[in-house]
Amino acid sequence: ASDAGMRLFPGADLNRAGKYGVYLFFVLSAFLLTLQLSMKPPEELIKARTWAAYALRRFLRIFPPYAVALVAYVLMRKLELIDLAQHLALREGARHFWTIPVEVKYYVLLPAIAVSLFWGWRRHWLLGLGCVMCTCALAIGLSIVDRRWALREAVLLAPNLAPFLIGSALALIYSAVLRNAVARTRCAPWFETAAFLALATLAMRLPAINDHVFTSKPLLGKEFDPAVCGFLWSVVLLGALHGKGFLAACLKWNVLRYIGLISFSMYLWHGKFLNDVDDLPAPSPVRLLVYVAVVAAVATVAYFLVERPLARLRLRASADEPVKGLPI
Repeated sequence: ASDAGMRLFPGADLNRAGKYGVYLFFVLSAFLLTLQLSMKPPEELIKARTWAAYALRRFLRIFPPYAVALVAYVLMRKLELIDLAQHLALREGARHFWTIPVEVKYYVLLPAIAVSLFWGWRRHWLLGLGCVMCTCALAIGLSIVDRRWALREAVLLAPNLAPFLIGSALALIYSAVLRNAVARTRCAPWFETAAFLALATLAMRLPAINDHVFTSKPLLGKEFDPAVCGFLWSVVLLGALHGKGFLAACLKWNVLRYIGLISFSMYLWHGKFLNDVDDLPAPSPVRLLVYVAVVAAVATVAYFLVERPLARLRLRASADEPVKGLPI
């Protein structure tokens, strides 16, 4: 919205800041899926049915809402018909759709990571090492195929892999802290403090703030954003989960929880209304509020008509089904 000139007040310049939210999406997605896989019995991870259920759930979570949005964009002339097949084949990613191919490609790599960590290493370190080597070989192979298949660099997994790997590593850290009640209690203030410092650092990397603070290129420039922001968001999430509770209480606000519920549909549909609402003869703050309301309304319809019915389909107890007691 800020990129389109819609702001609550003139100084609220968030231009070119959308990617920082995308990195949070990558970290959070990898964290949740890895954590849920880690809670499965190790023998389940080498069964074909486990991964068939995983593939079905991931497909239903992403592709039907994605396809519906793409077709709507074509009908509304926001996307060319010739590009529809390329997007569905994960070769193309116009506008904000570039994140979908990246996300799906990590879904392909994650089973190998899970088998290595939660089956191989738990049986014997040599078996774990062999699994890790096979996973690295798979990652390299996927990268080579990805380079040949993709039509633009933005949809490649390799340049965006760091936030996913950090999110998966965060799942291991979270589990370790969860098992140690003493450490969790003693470190809670430090987790909370680190989370707010990470949020402040993320704010400093926003272009509008960064350009005023740094007269020269800052340490760890924009080319390192995926890794740096992936690490910072992981610190924020750890603080929300294991901190003193202030950050967690903020995130439990019902408005934020509802936005989280429909967030995928909001992401898919928000690009269509940017120019439409921006043309309204109204002040910038009013256009912004109208824009958010319209996108939220459309996303609500998409969620209840497309996302939620598909989320109820099961091949079996799936690999990414929410775990009871999980606080996020």
